Amino acid sequence: MEIPHADISAHDIQAKTDLSGMDLSEADLQWADLWDSDLSEVDLSEADLTGAKLQRGDLSGANLSGVDFSEINLVCAEMPDSVLADAYLTGSIPKRSADFSGANLRNADLSGVNFAGVNLPEADLTGADLSGANLFRADLSGADLTEANLSGADLDQASLRNANLDGATLRDIDLDDVDLSNANIPDTGVSGSG
Repeated sequence: MEIPHADISAHDIQAKTDLSGMDLSEADLQWADLWDSDLSEVDLSEADLTGAKLQRGDLSGANLSGVDFSEINLVCAEMPDSVLADAYLTGSIPKRSADFSGANLRNADLSGVNFAGVNLPEADLTGADLSGANLFRADLSGADLTEANLSGADLDQASLRNANLDGATLRDIDLDDVDLSNANIPDTGVSGSG
């Protein structure tokens, strides 16, 4: 079902709704209560999700390209294999237990985002801006961080096992308590408090 450019106000959608496979590209979903909803394989590219409640939502394989996640609640959201290319997550609330396994976050603005304890294994973070992000105990094993900006990020106790950090900016970070087993870290010019 396609509903591109739809204006679906917050009162039109209820929690625990099945919207799987729908085309909601460029839809107006401001303040929608999508708590515990099935949004798997949904096309939400360029949709306005300002203030939406997506906690415990299933966004597996969803297209979230270009979405502004400001003020969105992503607590315990499941987002494996989702596409968040060119997305803006600054100010969103992804909390522990959120699952971004294998997600495409290429060129996403994740600056200052709190990803503490979040699962990001095998995520594509090529060119992503993670400057100042809180990645404490985050699982980035096997993630592609090619050309990503990690300046000032908190990576304390994070797992970067088998991650690709080719060309990543690693200024002002401490890698002492980071699992870098088998990580690809060419001459990146690591500098900082470590």
